[in-house]
Amino acid sequence: MRMNRCKTLFPILLVLLASFLIVTCVHYCGIKSQDFLVSFIASFICTLFWSFIIYQLKPKLKIMIDRDIEQGTIPIKVKNEKFCSDAINLNIEVCSVSSDDTTKHLKIDKDDFIILATKQCRIFKAYWTFDNPEKLEEGYLRIRVHATHSYSGFGKAFEQKFKYDKANNRFVLHNE
Repeated sequence: MRMNRCKTLFPILLVLLASFLIVTCVHYCGIKSQDFLVSFIASFICTLFWSFIIYQLKPKLKIMIDRDIEQGTIPIKVKNEKFCSDAINLNIEVCSVSSDDTTKHLKIDKDDFIILATKQCRIFKAYWTFDNPEKLEEGYLRIRVHATHSYSGFGKAFEQKFKYDKANNRFVLHNE
């Protein structure tokens, strides 16, 4: 998870640094040296403010499997964690990954455009085509969801991995 956060923050920090340097150079060329510090601090605060606004205009989803698996289906719960905006155009991918890194995609009951309202959740069903979920004991179940922010149109991908627990007949979070 930490690596994904770094990949997300790097472009924002790059834009922050570039805009900070541009604003500082422009102010430095036209302002006396005693006013340089004031313009430097003001440009830094403005750049931080806009970077924060852009960073906040992304969806935030939580992927869970919190119920027991039913006959032939896996209930996948997707919750919108944002408090002020909807997540639109959800794309979901569910696949089983075996120990030798081969994937087998599962069919999902999603067949149309999906909007997930603020602080709401929806349960999707993934249908497995193999005989029993015990075949997942060597591997894990990978769920990827991509959504876009309803106002800005910025998108973000989310991924969660689950391991099959044979004793309880359910999926638990897989930590690598």
